[in-house]
Amino acid sequence: TTANVDVSKASSFDAPPVVLRSAATPVNGTRLEFSWSPDTSQNNDSSSAAYLLLLYFAELQQLPGNVLRRFDILVDGASWNGSRSYTPKYLSAEVVEQVVVQGSGQHTVSLVATPDAILPPILNAFEIYSLRQMTELATNNGDAKAMMGIRTTYMLKKNWMGDPCAPKAFAWNGLNCSYSSSGPAWITALQFSYKELKLITANFKEEIGRGGFGAVFLGYLENGSPVAVKIRSKTSSQGDREFLSEGGDLEDRLRGEVSVATPLSWHRRLKIALDSAHGLEYLHKSCQPPLIHRDVKTKNILLSADLDAKISDFGLTKVFADEFMTHITTQPAGTLGYLDPEYYNTSRLSEKSDVYSFGVVLLELITGQSPAVAITDTESIHIAQWVRQKLSEGNIESIADSKMGREYDVNSVWKVTELALQCKEQPSRERPTMTDVVAELKECLELEVSRGMGNYNSVTSGTSNLSATSTDSHNDAQANDLKQQSVLELGQVGDASPTHIGPAPR
Repeated sequence: TTANVDVSKASSFDAPPVVLRSAATPVNGTRLEFSWSPDTSQNNDSSSAAYLLLLYFAELQQLPGNVLRRFDILVDGASWNGSRSYTPKYLSAEVVEQVVVQGSGQHTVSLVATPDAILPPILNAFEIYSLRQMTELATNNGDAKAMMGIRTTYMLKKNWMGDPCAPKAFAWNGLNCSYSSSGPAWITALQFSYKELKLITANFKEEIGRGGFGAVFLGYLENGSPVAVKIRSKTSSQGDREFLSEGGDLEDRLRGEVSVATPLSWHRRLKIALDSAHGLEYLHKSCQPPLIHRDVKTKNILLSADLDAKISDFGLTKVFADEFMTHITTQPAGTLGYLDPEYYNTSRLSEKSDVYSFGVVLLELITGQSPAVAITDTESIHIAQWVRQKLSEGNIESIADSKMGREYDVNSVWKVTELALQCKEQPSRERPTMTDVVAELKECLELEVSRGMGNYNSVTSGTSNLSATSTDSHNDAQANDLKQQSVLELGQVGDASPTHIGPAPR
């Protein structure tokens, strides 16, 4: 077909839409089959071989009501999904996934039409992955999270996928890993003394920026990679967190003292929402494997001096084992008020859990309220419940933050409110993806800009907005080594394509 096939339900697997626009059916008959044999190229024991099998389906014909296409999926003669038969959806791709087949010999997948089916089975695409047991332990969790944050923050265009140090033969290019037979691998940390930073910057020669914290200097590592060295002067009154986020965090800007003195306009709130959404979309779609933040909240959205937003605090971040997984089972963690009820009740974590939390953030941006809204001196309700109660009266101004002074496009506020509530839908499959959220927020920002009150002439596609944080003791040691009570941040600039992170090993 030449029609567009909706791949949103199969988006986690990045199936090319052009592939899903075609399909195979049996020429004559009601049975479609294909087979494969165990992988023996690496001298694997085929008796213990395991495979991940992915089948893609999308109906390409608009069928009359009395014409049915329905079939059973069999693997080696056994029903794949119990007694349930499958019917593809018209121009909507779905993937049947995460079935591992074990055993020796040839394996066969059969699609068999049910007795009431008029049309034969259909198959748009399939993938088979051979799963291999790792002999090395995974990288230390803290180190792995820190490297994920570095990759995301600086948008490093390296082929960094999977675990940073394991398997050893596929360790990330440019990393120095320390391996132990009794524990996880560690990433060798490079600590810079104040003397080394003077050398990197040629004695802080070229100043390329300045803010309330102090100055930023251009420098070069031993391999020629350009870096920016950010210094907090000893006379600065800012702490380390403020040094890294001059505009504070979003929670303070919405409900702290500064929110009254310099309230955020609706245009600025939309820009912050879009920046943050871009960051989460990058985690979910651009990172390989995908990352789930698990603690999205206004406190973890840091603002620069220009009020550009960055997602921060990756302490609870979960990494999917590979980019083909749609969820993992893990002990629920997060912040009350932002925690996805479905994840809390089932322990099944997916990107839609972050979407739920971001919906709460959107409601906070609209209303200025906290996740728990006080309705009496002794009783509070969740912000979503409070918003729904208010909206039942049909007046959007009853929920809009009064600090905005009614300076906003009403349609824009309505659209963001509807989007926020969609992000909290149950079950989670009814929620939009972060890609959908980004697209909706762009439209809402355009509405506000067209009202004539915005300071921006266009909406840009944006980049990932993430700020990596780490509690690794190596960072504390580095900070203690700095002289003159200064705090320095070393950041990659330019095209971010050096071979090594930090100076060459010494």
